[in-house]
Amino acid sequence: IVKDRFGEGCSYIKLYRNIKYIINNRYDQNKIIQPYIEGQNLSLSVFFNNNSFYLLSVNKQNIFLNKDNYLKLKSILVNVTISFEEKIYSLIEKIYNAFPGLYGYVGIDILIKNNNIFVVEINPRLTTSFAGIKYTKGINLLDLFLKYESYKDVISGRKVLIKI
Repeated sequence: IVKDRFGEGCSYIKLYRNIKYIINNRYDQNKIIQPYIEGQNLSLSVFFNNNSFYLLSVNKQNIFLNKDNYLKLKSILVNVTISFEEKIYSLIEKIYNAFPGLYGYVGIDILIKNNNIFVVEINPRLTTSFAGIKYTKGINLLDLFLKYESYKDVISGRKVLIKI
């Protein structure tokens, strides 16, 4: 796939089935080339601070391939339940240790295939799922930024569907 370096919500992500086409057409530095992996599309909404991190929600991304071979984000189901929570926490801890400067709200896009987790990208900014967290968790994220020590266990709440 070829995608915008500064894209969001699956903007301008195109699947190419012929690697030679990608090699023969040089892309500028604002494009990223990644292998395409089919799997379950999820995102993690995580709050990082200097001492720890908090998993705010796991989100299921409904992504489809249109007739022009562009990947499109149709909706996000915010705050889904998963069976492999320990693996997710282990992954976030590895990211936390690898990037000690991460602070605040971070979105992590992942793919699940054959019980393996693939990190697609780490977005150190607000993401589309941010909009559903207040409704699913009852958390005002501004309060979380200001008083993160009082939010020790934020995994709870209901699901909300965000249509794109």
